[in-house]
Amino acid sequence: MKISLKNLFSKYRMQILVTFILLTIESILLVLIPYAIGLSIDSLTNNNFDGLYILGSILFLILIFSTARRLYDTRVYSKIYALLCTSMIKKHKKDEVDTSIIVTRSTLIKELVDFFEHDLTEAYTSLVGILGALLMVFFISKTVFIICLVSMLLIFLVYILSEKKIFDENSILNTELEDRLNVIKNRNIFLVNHFRKIARSMVKLSDIESYNYIAIQLLIAVIIFGALFIGIESNLSTGEIFAMLTYVLNFSFEVLILPLIFQQFIRLKEITTRINKS
Repeated sequence: MKISLKNLFSKYRMQILVTFILLTIESILLVLIPYAIGLSIDSLTNNNFDGLYILGSILFLILIFSTARRLYDTRVYSKIYALLCTSMIKKHKKDEVDTSIIVTRSTLIKELVDFFEHDLTEAYTSLVGILGALLMVFFISKTVFIICLVSMLLIFLVYILSEKKIFDENSILNTELEDRLNVIKNRNIFLVNHFRKIARSMVKLSDIESYNYIAIQLLIAVIIFGALFIGIESNLSTGEIFAMLTYVLNFSFEVLILPLIFQQFIRLKEITTRINKS
């Protein structure tokens, strides 16, 4: 079996789907929190505690589902890593792949499994949070919804423009990592040059991430100030204004996570391409 994110999901889809079912429930409950807080504010204003009961119930359910998912994830993904790494090492030894490359790739495979356990779940939570925030904002203010939607499209454009640069720099970085053992064993004279190349690639990747972050932050600033002014000028209740601004802030925070996940996804794309060549 070729190693790829798609093939990993296909082979272990039942175990991974259980994680995402739990994660979906948890994410939907998280999306409901600002609405429940806004409801609590309006109900307390009228000397009513129904909103507080709803909020308390949501928080309790989040605790149950998030704990269950974390306990399950650790056991499942540890097993997947052990099976995947063993299979890769056996195949590479059979193909007489250099030991330095095998050692490095056994570490790189851990990044693939970690992507499912941490990055993909975080990306999924962010995506549900973004869609949930957009949906709730749509019902509160159509104008703010349109501002968020246009900003989202511009953010995707930023990602598309930086994809090739991220892939190329990861290719240079991983080539140097695979050659590390040989450099240390046989070519001490090239050690400085070897680590300089690694440092250079890491700096370039960090620069790309920083530029993406700046572009996204500027867009987010427009969203937040726009929502603030529109909320003040509207005829919404105090609870509705609070809920809308909270959803806009949640949307902004979730969007900021995406550049890191996107960069890791491109890195894994390069890793799987590299491993499957051998």
